[in-house]
Amino acid sequence: CGRRGQLSALHDIVERFVQEARAVNTIGHANIVNIYDFGKTPFGTFYIVMEYLEGRTLRALLDSAGPQPLERVRFVADGVDTALSAAHNKGFIHRDVKPENIMVGQRSGSDYVKLLDFGIAKLLTTGNTTATSSAMGTPQYMSPEQLDDARLDHRSDIFSLGCVLYELLTGQVPFPGGSQAGVRQAQ
Repeated sequence: CGRRGQLSALHDIVERFVQEARAVNTIGHANIVNIYDFGKTPFGTFYIVMEYLEGRTLRALLDSAGPQPLERVRFVADGVDTALSAAHNKGFIHRDVKPENIMVGQRSGSDYVKLLDFGIAKLLTTGNTTATSSAMGTPQYMSPEQLDDARLDHRSDIFSLGCVLYELLTGQVPFPGGSQAGVRQAQ
């Protein structure tokens, strides 16, 4: 039974890995990390070749410098908003927008923002909503619908982005709590 559990977990990880690569390649946007290749080696090891990014996640930035100036928050908001719009226009919901999945940096003298980790993204079904099939994500950034494991649409990502922007401005999450139930109660 223990081995089956390990194989099941491995299957889930591989499925998320492949899903992320397909989602990112389908969307193709300047504010979403590029995936150049993915697959399986002849030895059975899965690999992904992603764009190299120099910079820091918003989590690292918040942890080292605290709340951010309004101009930086606007820059992040614009970059992530356009990335999410592109994803939503292609039918994807990210479902895990949080400071750890947003990177800021500089390339050739210009600042950039990149949205990362489409590993739990979902393709919208007809009717532009999707069942989550299990509430996945980081509770402090999840919409009430996502916490309740209800049907989602693009507005869930917008809610999550709002939570990130709130934290960038104040240094605190808007709905603190250590668990899904605690966050839901705060909401």
